[in-house]
Amino acid sequence: MSLLEELRKHSCIDIDCNDDAVASKFAPFQDMTSNQLIVLGQVRQSSHAAIIPEACDLARSRQAHYESVPLPDLAVDYMTALLGKRVAEHLHPEGYLHAQTLPSLAHDASATVEHARRLVKVYADLGIPQNRICIKIPSTVAGLKACSTLESQYDIRTLATTCFTLAQGLAAAEAGCRYVAPYVNPLIVHIDPSQHKLSKDPLKELTGTQVTFAIQKAYRELIRKTQVLAASLVTAEEMFALCGIDHITLSAAGLALLAATPLDDHFKGIRDRSLQYLADTAAKPDEGVAFFNPSLDAMADTKVEALQVDALTHFGAAEVALRALAKQQLSGA
Repeated sequence: MSLLEELRKHSCIDIDCNDDAVASKFAPFQDMTSNQLIVLGQVRQSSHAAIIPEACDLARSRQAHYESVPLPDLAVDYMTALLGKRVAEHLHPEGYLHAQTLPSLAHDASATVEHARRLVKVYADLGIPQNRICIKIPSTVAGLKACSTLESQYDIRTLATTCFTLAQGLAAAEAGCRYVAPYVNPLIVHIDPSQHKLSKDPLKELTGTQVTFAIQKAYRELIRKTQVLAASLVTAEEMFALCGIDHITLSAAGLALLAATPLDDHFKGIRDRSLQYLADTAAKPDEGVAFFNPSLDAMADTKVEALQVDALTHFGAAEVALRALAKQQLSGA
């Protein structure tokens, strides 16, 4: 049995990739997650060469229905939705297609709400109803305010992304988010692999893993409807250490790695420790099975802010690059 088969027994597996070929190869999935970096990577591939002109044509034909929206921005929204629509058939019938609001709006709640509603409308133009869409929003103060507005006033499902602390996770639940996405690793490790710090025991050594478990246990103990969707994973140990977490989203490389790795005693041990901790409501940090350090949330605010700024910077660069691709296509260059 592969690690992917075993992991599916304990957690919902989502695909952190907008490539329908990858989705078909490793299906089934619950949800498809997305962001500006993922969309940029996909539209640059030859297999998706038609997405950019198709999106631009749609943006031109529908521009009158989106007053004051710059044509390149609308084209990028259609790129996002066109990729998602291709993956939809490989998801659970009630699974969500995730789309991320513009990182440049991360500190503007009203503008984020406006963009989220536009993304839902763009998906509807392609025949995907609102109840299949989940909007990813950075878990800044303004972002969480936008999540609350979308959930309560517009019945739009949201995911609070770029989460690095228990406090952010609890705030996402208070905002009524459908999901919160704790990052096990900083986003930079996917851009510069040399920044990744290998952990022999992710359960004990990775702050991101510990924060993810802390949020999961808190939700279950406090009976919160919000679900944990763990993100930003690199090694098989990191992925498998999350056995029992509500949702785990995996990249194409991560899916291939788990599918090719057999379940052996090493990984059985990781699985059993994770499941034991989640099942033990009385577990304490000094009992050997509890991997949550209560002091984790005392991390300096400046450190958490730096992690979030780093993520938004890289997402923002991808936003700019996508807009440039749209402008180039629209200009006929």
